[in-house]
Amino acid sequence: MTARLPKETLEEIEAIAERERIDRSELIRRLLDVALAKRRIDEAVEAYRSGKVTLWRASEMARVFGVRCLGTVGVLLLGLAEGLLGLGEFVECLDVLIGLGFRLSVEVYRKALACHF
Repeated sequence: MTARLPKETLEEIEAIAERERIDRSELIRRLLDVALAKRRIDEAVEAYRSGKVTLWRASEMARVFGVRCLGTVGVLLLGLAEGLLGLGEFVECLDVLIGLGFRLSVEVYRKALACHF
């Protein structure tokens, strides 16, 4: 694949690649992975927000590097922030994830409380 990029973008890519001690191609692959993950999350949140899909389907759409739990938590936090979920519903969903064997960090709960209060 070939793409033309502005000189400033190429210079920034070179600088980051040098700092991280990886080649330019590897850095571009990593950047594309992150950009695609963000796009999946944005599309999943919008589909959930508009009622086009269920929370479970949104979490499948938003998978982050193949990990559905991260996508689910992201959708849940946005649902809470947008008022689509109450705090009780949010906690119930997290309990389900924990019951399925996912480990959630304290940071998830902090963000939830910050959204709600």
